[in-house]
Amino acid sequence: MGDGEESDPTESATGPAEFEDISLDVPASPSIRSEFTVTVSARNSGGEPGTFSDTLSVREGNSTLQREFEIADIEPGATGTTDVPVTFQHADEYVLALEAADAQATVTPSTLTRALGETLDVGESLRLTFDEVSFEQTVPVRASQYGYYVNADGDGVFEAPSDRILALVRFTIENVGTSADTLDFTSLSGPNDNVYTSIGESNITSVDVEDPFLFDSVDGYGDDVTRYVEIQPSQIHSGWVLAQFSRSDARSEISLQFQADAERTPPEATFVHSADDGQFGFPAYRLDDIQAESLGSDGSYEVSATVTNTGDGSGTFDGVLQWQGQGDAMRWLEDKDATDGSVMGELAPDESQEISVTTDRSEGTYTYRLAPFSETIELDFG
Repeated sequence: MGDGEESDPTESATGPAEFEDISLDVPASPSIRSEFTVTVSARNSGGEPGTFSDTLSVREGNSTLQREFEIADIEPGATGTTDVPVTFQHADEYVLALEAADAQATVTPSTLTRALGETLDVGESLRLTFDEVSFEQTVPVRASQYGYYVNADGDGVFEAPSDRILALVRFTIENVGTSADTLDFTSLSGPNDNVYTSIGESNITSVDVEDPFLFDSVDGYGDDVTRYVEIQPSQIHSGWVLAQFSRSDARSEISLQFQADAERTPPEATFVHSADDGQFGFPAYRLDDIQAESLGSDGSYEVSATVTNTGDGSGTFDGVLQWQGQGDAMRWLEDKDATDGSVMGELAPDESQEISVTTDRSEGTYTYRLAPFSETIELDFG
């Protein structure tokens, strides 16, 4: 008899073995990257014992699977079964079929889910772990500005729109194999694909933004994020992911999807971070005032501002003192002549911080602001 066989003595047949009632049975909820079995059944309607053989393959879905199998010594009138092992690396809807017989079945393996501190296999030997999440309203960026009126770079600030929050997710990637391996993020996405990433950099200021002012106003910047890095055996790389989320939607949980193949298939894995006490607290910053005081005949000024965290969560406020020359065509630039022109500070809910910066420029009248706030003051340097 075959691997599994049930006898059907109700009918006596003659002649060689023939097979009918051929079927495929798949589990209800297998997972990708975990082996499961497809049970093949075939009934011998002939008059002699026989062996049923065929090839299980994928008719639809992201796989080139082909598994030859046989069910040996099926007695006349009996049904033989065998289990064919299958593993899918990618999330998709798969139509499995036999190449010779008319039998098929559809299976949709579930994606992987990982929480903070849990490891995800992302390649032959790479292990990805999301280590830490912090929520911010502002983050510093490295801004490069090129144009007819300006050719400069400097520090800038990216601020989430008023109804959004930024989640800064830090991660590590380890190569546990014996040869170099390459991390290939075909797509790492969040809600509306608002995801920005860096591989091998731990400082958020490594973000390069061609136009920080466009970046400030367009929350879809960086929609198609793809990064590659080769990691040597036993090497560990650290990096970060910065993603925008709706404040209302992210109160209890945030998620990021890892897509390893075609964009129109389900993600292979989802990173989920849930609030321990049911709800995350988010910072939000308000500029209470900005003013300047002349420091004497040398023409320098002390610019001071007060910032308050009006949110319900702690955060790091990041700001940059910027100036703008006369004329509408001039862009805002970082004041590199200022002492501590880039400022930051940890603020608890309802906590305020006074920021003071000293600046000096050549003759002329200039407009100043503490980015990301839009309130301005004018300073006359004579």
